[in-house]
Amino acid sequence: MNMELRETPRYRVFIPVSLDGIELTANNISSTGMQVSCPEFLFGRIQDAVESDQFELDIVLPLIDPPCNANCKMVYNSTYGDEHLIGIEYLNLEEAHQNNLASYLQGLADKNAPVVE
Repeated sequence: MNMELRETPRYRVFIPVSLDGIELTANNISSTGMQVSCPEFLFGRIQDAVESDQFELDIVLPLIDPPCNANCKMVYNSTYGDEHLIGIEYLNLEEAHQNNLASYLQGLADKNAPVVE
């Protein structure tokens, strides 16, 4: 997907997230969602959650404590090698978490962080 079709910039990052106590990695992040990679051998442990109507995700933003907690839904799940790439949309974030995420994303923009095309 090219940038003209994206609602907001999606920055390439590698930050920890937690879903049902399973530690995973976000590959990119935006103000509306993210992509999370999950090794095939762990996918069975989170599959029911990500395939439900919504699930809770803890997002560990660098230098921001506590982690952001978001209700989310899966928008896609594709496999790439031995990983699942899971597209996640935030359904709601508390105002404090929205502000923390906005500050983090502004910091990425200010540093000209790589944007996913």
